[in-house]
Amino acid sequence: MTENNSIHSESAAFNQAAQTQVEDKNLTNWQTVKKYPFAVYCCFVVIWMFILCSFENQAGGIVVSIPEFRKNFGHPYTTSTGETSYVIEASWQSAFSGVPIAAGIIGQNVGSLLADRVGKKWLLFAHVLFSVAFVGLEFAATNVQMFLAGKTLNGYCVSLIQAVGVTYVAEIAPLRLRGLIVSICNVSFSIGPLICFIINYSISERSTSWAYKAVFASQWGFAAVTLPLVIFLPESPWFYALKGRVDKTEECYRKLLRDPVAAHEQAIVAHVTVQQNAELERSSSYIDCFRGRDLWRTIISVVPMVIQPMSGVYFTINYTTYFFELAGYDTPSSFRLTVGSQCLSIGGNIAAWFVVDRFGRRANLLWGIVLISVTDFIIGGAGCSSNPKAVTTTVAFMVLYGFCYNLGVGAVAYPIASENARSSLRNKTVALSFSISGAVGMMWSFVLPYIFNPDQANLGPKTMFIFAGISTLFTIYVYYFQTETANRSFEEIDEMYNNKVPFRKFKGYQTEISKVGNEQIDVGRDEKAQEAQHLETVETADSD
Repeated sequence: MTENNSIHSESAAFNQAAQTQVEDKNLTNWQTVKKYPFAVYCCFVVIWMFILCSFENQAGGIVVSIPEFRKNFGHPYTTSTGETSYVIEASWQSAFSGVPIAAGIIGQNVGSLLADRVGKKWLLFAHVLFSVAFVGLEFAATNVQMFLAGKTLNGYCVSLIQAVGVTYVAEIAPLRLRGLIVSICNVSFSIGPLICFIINYSISERSTSWAYKAVFASQWGFAAVTLPLVIFLPESPWFYALKGRVDKTEECYRKLLRDPVAAHEQAIVAHVTVQQNAELERSSSYIDCFRGRDLWRTIISVVPMVIQPMSGVYFTINYTTYFFELAGYDTPSSFRLTVGSQCLSIGGNIAAWFVVDRFGRRANLLWGIVLISVTDFIIGGAGCSSNPKAVTTTVAFMVLYGFCYNLGVGAVAYPIASENARSSLRNKTVALSFSISGAVGMMWSFVLPYIFNPDQANLGPKTMFIFAGISTLFTIYVYYFQTETANRSFEEIDEMYNNKVPFRKFKGYQTEISKVGNEQIDVGRDEKAQEAQHLETVETADSD
């Protein structure tokens, strides 16, 4: 009897949670924020942490454009006008970009393993703390070897934070806001570089080592704010759900939702989802990401993240300022253009907030990659001429690139990476997405200096032709294989993959949990109508 009551109670909680999910989808963004304020706050704590990560990623690349850094760590060369300038050897430029990415790939995968074992909260806290120490190495560096060591260790930390943090945000964000909040993670990857550029612009002309050391010192300020905020974050409820700890799952939801009834309902839904996938959830190794239906889920998660470095973003991020200088702009003008570019990047991110859920993941990715392909062709074509107007066109579209990129590909790749994997493989799938994207980025980091630099192949902006061709090929993939997961709960996404719904038909598919939720709403509506009719009948009888 007790067991039957327990099953009935669990079923009732599941039905109520299904109804709540359907109702939550119909809320406005602001109504969702008011309903789940603490969950939204926790998401933004992690987003603030990403600003620290993006600042560090940009700092190591932008210092190459600072004359004092090139003087202290590079070698002199004679320009075409007969003047003496300084340049960092291409091999070291490649190492500054590529080696930290390699360390980051290790960090992302180690992070996914540790997150499954110890949870996400304290893992994030520990690696912010480690990053504080490793920034010190960059700050105190007196040679390229020491600078590279600090940047490599920091690359490990910030990449782990990014991969684990994106998963954490996706798991705790309210359903109605999940796509928006995860895409906002990408805004932080623009805000960090913008702050970095502003600091550089204000001090880059100094004739002391503080022209570049100030950039590294600034990171300690971000860390000082981040550490106390992380202490008060709750653990992700899915960490306990996958371990069968319903009580701890409910406790985490209670902290996030600040509603005991809703927390109980969501804990039951998570528990039922894990139980329904029990056969699959028993195994959650990296190998499982490439088995059966999970292989497609991994491909669909990873490819949008791979599109990012293959679309030319690494070239524009790391070499925009340097390109402006080679195009004839002085250092202050180059920095002003770069700051303008970052402002437009943030503008693209903000514009993406209004389309990421309205038009969905698939449409935004498809039209985003089309837009990037066109931009790449324009930059490459304008770069074929040395005519002043052509140079101005190239510079204009280099500045505009960030807006075009973040409007589509930049913003939507993160929700896609975090939504398509099954629950027990989410950490590893997101880590693979970041790792493979990082590996491609590392390849470009090593190759680009030899393609772009004036003392090497000297392709300059014509480098973008390479990315334009690759982006065109990815457009075909996205059209045929990209799924639509906007406004879908993890339970619904699991159901669609388990039922082998064709990828291009995800958008119109009605899931079981959605049916149950709508039925519950209909039942509630009918009960209210019957109650109103009954009251009307009673009132009529009383009047008679």
